[in-house]
Amino acid sequence: MIDKNLIKERKSIYGDNFKCIAKEWSTMMSVENHARDDALYFTPASVARYMAKMKQCRIDAINEKLAKFPTPNVALKLHASLKDSMNDWDNYKWIADNYEEYEALWIYLID
Repeated sequence: MIDKNLIKERKSIYGDNFKCIAKEWSTMMSVENHARDDALYFTPASVARYMAKMKQCRIDAINEKLAKFPTPNVALKLHASLKDSMNDWDNYKWIADNYEEYEALWIYLID
């Protein structure tokens, strides 16, 4: 189900950073591995690198807004989003750099 209120909230926090993400991913694609037929392909580790780059664009957008000294309520939301995005970025980067170790991790579900 589409939640336009959530979309609006995220846009108010991150701005429209799809242009930044498109630019960064396009740059990364130019250096990605290519198959023998010269078709672009993605590895699981490269997907994590792309997700990290997306988070970097979001972190940059949040820092840009924080630099404008927003009202305290907005700043609190931005700081929470920044912390969350930085945590996601760290995790995606780790997965990208340590994919074999990531694959070996066991997931334990607790009832």
